[in-house]
Amino acid sequence: MNIESLSVKLRKMKFFAYHGAYPEERQKGGTYTVSLELKLNDFKAAETDVLTDTVDYADVYQVVKQVMIVPSNIIEHVAQRIATAILDEFAIVRSVTVKLTKDNPPIIGANFKGSAVELCASR
Repeated sequence: MNIESLSVKLRKMKFFAYHGAYPEERQKGGTYTVSLELKLNDFKAAETDVLTDTVDYADVYQVVKQVMIVPSNIIEHVAQRIATAILDEFAIVRSVTVKLTKDNPPIIGANFKGSAVELCASR
């Protein structure tokens, strides 16, 4: 068998953070949801069943958590910082797709579940 691709996905990670262009967003903070798809450049783990042959989800989560702590004005910038941190930290990752949702954006009179950006980056 020839494995053509392998992706690792972390879905709907929740964080409380202080991102936003408006002062009240920076003061009150809000809930954000992050989902990732990591395309790997090495598929050895599918055969070896060894954690060190892939990317450890716990390590990826910690990288995202550290990025989310640092405030940004817009979520596009946060998504870019997450992608950069993932690619810098994990050599096995060939490309990353970051979906970042601001769960309750401060739009008066609006009724929707969030505003989101999706960013794809590769080496």
